[in-house]
Amino acid sequence: MRGRWLIAFVLTLSASLARADWLIDSPTGRKIPYGTFKLEFDLDAKRGRASDVRFGVGIGKSFDLVVRRSTLEGLTGSSDLTYAYVAPVAGVSPGIAIGVRDLTNQSADGRRAYLAFTLLEDTDTDDGTLLADYSLGINVRQSVSLFVAGATPISKTAKLLAEFDGRHALFGASYDLRRGIATRLIIRERHLMLGLQWTKRL
Repeated sequence: MRGRWLIAFVLTLSASLARADWLIDSPTGRKIPYGTFKLEFDLDAKRGRASDVRFGVGIGKSFDLVVRRSTLEGLTGSSDLTYAYVAPVAGVSPGIAIGVRDLTNQSADGRRAYLAFTLLEDTDTDDGTLLADYSLGINVRQSVSLFVAGATPISKTAKLLAEFDGRHALFGASYDLRRGIATRLIIRERHLMLGLQWTKRL
């Protein structure tokens, strides 16, 4: 038992190796690693134009900043700020993060604080045991709302995605084209979005 908690402690100190801070749209109890940036581009398949563009960067070992533009949410340019209190340790303890979304208060949901917890759990697949992650959190504005999100691997390169923030349900799948580059398909209400993610460590 002592050895298990020692491993957990060492991994917690390595928080800068935690993965990025959002799943589809909801925040998670993780952060973008220090010295890493993440660029995400979603195309509205029906309209044939960008619906969501995000750029995130890890700031030190505890913070990250995401700049975002979204035609679906009416964001011409806003940002989210996250403080990662602790990184998740698979099968042992959750990651915990707090932050503020939509700092410029442009979206229909408005500026809101959040608290997120993320669990990493082993999942059996045809490619062996892989990590699934499940997030639970609250958004706080004039009232408190609950959000849930999850990513379940079906192979080493593919995942199923789902989340619900009390107003919007989103479903999708992602596929890793190569290290640091992934494509994804997202269904958000009446919108079908095709996306591309690029993650790079400097």
